[in-house]
Amino acid sequence: MSTPHFPPPGPLRCVLDTDTFNEVDDQFALAWMLRRPDRFDVAAVTAAPFLNEKVATAAEGMRLSLEEAERVLELCGREDVEVVPGSESFCRRSGEPVQSPAAHRILDASAAHGPDHPLHVVGIAALTNVASALWIDPTLKERVVLHWLGGHRPPLGVESEFNFGQDVAAGRAAFGGVPLVWHPCRGVASHLLTTVPELERDLEPRGPLAAFLTGRFRDHVAAPGSDTSGPATAKEIWDVAPVAWLLGGEDLVLTGEEPNPYTAGDDGPGTPAGPETIRSALLPHRNPIFRRLFDDLAG
Repeated sequence: MSTPHFPPPGPLRCVLDTDTFNEVDDQFALAWMLRRPDRFDVAAVTAAPFLNEKVATAAEGMRLSLEEAERVLELCGREDVEVVPGSESFCRRSGEPVQSPAAHRILDASAAHGPDHPLHVVGIAALTNVASALWIDPTLKERVVLHWLGGHRPPLGVESEFNFGQDVAAGRAAFGGVPLVWHPCRGVASHLLTTVPELERDLEPRGPLAAFLTGRFRDHVAAPGSDTSGPATAKEIWDVAPVAWLLGGEDLVLTGEEPNPYTAGDDGPGTPAGPETIRSALLPHRNPIFRRLFDDLAG
């Protein structure tokens, strides 16, 4: 199955894989998808592990992400959407899945899909759950398109980004032949910057969900050690990039065919030999993305 050059029309059956409590951008991406049921038929939200200064273990990161996703669903009035616990640890090596309800939910959601009508898996976290599903059943790649926000474009250090670096074996699996629309971070999704004053002016007054998201953002940038507080600073809302492309295609995110950084299969133990090229985001159009995001989050 080939990767689509442009998002197909009509409602898209999706699974969102998210480390919702890690930072502040996942909440925006999840809420945006939930607020557009005309476009996104969300089969499930799967909670991904993460490990940073907020948590003691990856398992705690996953559990807090599950709880945060449930908060966003409630604010969106979308408790009908299933939130599924994911892996409590990262993959140890390529080809060895971490069993979890999330990995099996991805497989279950894909069962009714195929090359002409794929399930869209939107990954905005370490790919532990998604890679595990691919390793449990390698035929999954015939039924899904993966949209992943993770890694940096070469030569900026593909694996040095947070989502990729948390689970390198899982991240490499994205480049091994599953149809992929890749959204690199540094130099691409990093264009999606906003500030507390902008959110307080243009988003916060527009309803309870908007106020919640603004509050989360404000708390994040004000946290001790943050490098995104004070004058002349802004913060990325990285994770809205794949949602924007699925909503607006090339009008919102310019993409192109790029060399696959793992095509030779010799970039480390267990690295898959993938296709010669992949579809990669090149430039998100920041202002129209944020205008549409704010409008859809209102109410």
